[in-house]
Amino acid sequence: MMPLPATPRASRRSLTFAPVLARSGLVGWGCLACLLIGCGNGNRSDAAITTEAPAAPATQPVALNNETGSAPGAGQSPIVNRVAAVDANREIANGRLGRVRLGMTLAEAKRLMGPNVRWENVPNLLVDFGGIAAKSGSQTLFYVIYEAAGGAPRDRDPISMLMTENAAYKTAEGIGPGSSIAQAEAVYGKATLSFNWDDEAREYVKFASQPVGLIFRTQGQPNDFDGNYPTTQGQSDSFYSTQRYHPTAAIKAVWVASP
Repeated sequence: MMPLPATPRASRRSLTFAPVLARSGLVGWGCLACLLIGCGNGNRSDAAITTEAPAAPATQPVALNNETGSAPGAGQSPIVNRVAAVDANREIANGRLGRVRLGMTLAEAKRLMGPNVRWENVPNLLVDFGGIAAKSGSQTLFYVIYEAAGGAPRDRDPISMLMTENAAYKTAEGIGPGSSIAQAEAVYGKATLSFNWDDEAREYVKFASQPVGLIFRTQGQPNDFDGNYPTTQGQSDSFYSTQRYHPTAAIKAVWVASP
């Protein structure tokens, strides 16, 4: 698949999805906007599953910061147990990853994270996006995302998007990178997986009642998608979606953005 060049864009400061969607269609930011505001088909041999009656999620609580979780007692909801285990410093929520919030400057984020976190520019994180990686030791905690065409943000620039692939980061309901689609669907409702060839065939999943301001990217890759699509060719707009997915389908990354 020949990747399309990134659409030229103006300054990335204080970006919201409405103006970007208007100028870039369904490519880049537009595809992410589609996941936030709602829009709208993988060739693996393993049996796809439908989600009319999703299986219950795993009952193990999320253990963060070297905490050890225990199994829920009789009559205790596994979701409630997970909520109690989520560390606020690692919580994914509308407008923030842990203590770092959209709208604060990069300098403010650096002060909040402290001297033990170092910051590294990754200009080619994706074809159309770069990222400032927040690292603790050899571990990447999250990225401050910026449009590659606009260049890396300065310390005084506001943060407009965040992304994490770190499994320690979870929503209040215990969903994050590494969570299975089935587990997330049991919490957030019906899953719809989709991709667009014009957006590097990045595959995303949107749940019927997911938290506002979050975008979930799957671990799927071209010709090995997590979704079981009736077809992946022939659509005039290059966009494909399905509510069927493979048993191994999982969330790879969570993005935090302002609609």
